[in-house]
Amino acid sequence: MLSRRVLIIEDDADAAGVLEAYLRRENYDVTITGDGHSGLDMAQRWKPDLILLDVMLPGLNGTEVLAGLRRKSDVPVIMVTAMGDTPDRIGALRYGADDYVVKPYHPGEVVARVQAVLRRSSKKETDEAILRWQTLEVDVAAIVASVDNGGDAPVMLDLTPTEFSLLATLLRSPAHPFSRQYLLEHCLPESEALERVVAQHQPRALYINTALQNPSGASIGMANAFRILQVAERHGLWVIEDDISRDLAPGVTPMLAALDGARRVIYLGGYSKVISPSVRVGYVVAHRDLARDIARTKMAVGLTSPEIMERIVHQVIREGRYRAHIARTRERLAEAHTVVAGQMQQHGFEIHGRPQGGLFLWAKVAGQWRERGANGLAELALKDGIWLAPGSYFEVDEADTPWVRFNVAYSEAPALWRFMRNAGAA
Repeated sequence: MLSRRVLIIEDDADAAGVLEAYLRRENYDVTITGDGHSGLDMAQRWKPDLILLDVMLPGLNGTEVLAGLRRKSDVPVIMVTAMGDTPDRIGALRYGADDYVVKPYHPGEVVARVQAVLRRSSKKETDEAILRWQTLEVDVAAIVASVDNGGDAPVMLDLTPTEFSLLATLLRSPAHPFSRQYLLEHCLPESEALERVVAQHQPRALYINTALQNPSGASIGMANAFRILQVAERHGLWVIEDDISRDLAPGVTPMLAALDGARRVIYLGGYSKVISPSVRVGYVVAHRDLARDIARTKMAVGLTSPEIMERIVHQVIREGRYRAHIARTRERLAEAHTVVAGQMQQHGFEIHGRPQGGLFLWAKVAGQWRERGANGLAELALKDGIWLAPGSYFEVDEADTPWVRFNVAYSEAPALWRFMRNAGAA
């Protein structure tokens, strides 16, 4: 059996030498580079099975190297970092790392993490090639599904790529209940649809919410983030990552700007969703030359926010209260999501997903309005002093759909659900 290859990108020669010795003792083939540029070059030429990547490197730092790797490869990466705070560790994973090790470390711990990450990676690569259930057989490698009809030649099933992916996913875990959101993210070829639209319309830019998309509340997965950047690279697209709600998202969501290294991605952030709706203060992260042009254009043609708002944001962050405020806000929103989702289920609503974070739940109303669309329901609600956001607000052609965006912070109110029952929407 061939030895697994581990590339160490570490400028501390002593630390790298110790790791090399421990890894070779476990029969790994090891190569060391001391800076980011040579690390990227070696990763492309040597094709390692795993990379140990130090954050603090000369030239390109670790996160820049990781962004470069992720544009071309999904090779497992373990970040070696001196950053001990939990947000910093989360940041390493958010950039696309598979795991992290905090300095000072024991070399044995690093070896154990290498083994664990490679085991997970190998399991993905060696998923069962043939899946069977009763008379159904699915050849994952050949992308062929057939049914044994009892002696004669098997009947081949004519499936679309999405149907085949759904079938294979369900057969891999036949007793496991999958959420609609999981199946959408893992089986629907969004990147293929995006590629077709881009090729047809040839836009110059793509606007996207990666965390807690408005109105659905969905967040992007790592695989789709990687594919979006590939499409952008192939077609010369600018990607504008509108990420105003990221701080409210539970868990870790990929950040396109971090994966891309701010080459094609223009990142937009702000504080109106977290500190206060009246605090209209935001920021832009982009390539230096582009950021200069954006600032010049903004000052020439746009209005600025009052300086007092900027000072408020600065004070909140400087005093160290921001993270505690975010944590409390996330907890309260998670509780609201649970309560509102329970009300929706009791009233027969179909919920698009369960983000358990952010401001919104996206749901299809029940009763007579499921067939009629939600525009008329929203007009009735206004007469009762209730403002609803029907699906037509978010459709390019303003089509009347039965979907409604609910703000969970206000949707616990008994008056809302009393109205839904009286209006025949439950």
